[in-house]
Amino acid sequence: MAKSTYETLNTLAVETSVPEVKNDKDEVIRYNFGMVEHTLSRELFPNGETYIDKEKLVKWADEKGYTHSLLQLGLQQAIIKVRGVFKSLKKDVEWTPELGQENADSWKYPVQGKPKESESDVKEKAIFNANVKIAEAMKKTKGISEKMILDTLTESCGEEMAQKIVDSLN
Repeated sequence: MAKSTYETLNTLAVETSVPEVKNDKDEVIRYNFGMVEHTLSRELFPNGETYIDKEKLVKWADEKGYTHSLLQLGLQQAIIKVRGVFKSLKKDVEWTPELGQENADSWKYPVQGKPKESESDVKEKAIFNANVKIAEAMKKTKGISEKMILDTLTESCGEEMAQKIVDSLN
């Protein structure tokens, strides 16, 4: 499943297709690496919360000195998008230049909000947060070792989440 822009900006983790490229002599100058995982630079991108909040995003862009270039890039991308909308076809509708113009004229700049969380995501967060509180209380209690905390949490929320919680306590 494709990650949302919001999630990508929070993790900075992406995958990019790197296909084979040959020069004019039919020599391979880049081999096919398939999908390659890599990260984006935090210097170039805000986090997800900043991205979805207009004031935070404008402040971030101003502070980084990116406002002018981001606006220009956005307008360049909008021109490409509107040209695509102009020539797009709907099933069983005959395309005409007038219809294309109507489609282009009705295009609006989209604003993205925070993606909706599934019920299972909300439940997992609730379990995680409750177990963090349990772990924090246990850590403050004398005589309770990290292993005992991990064992208790593993019973409550599973090995993977328990380890993540214990790691977050340190």
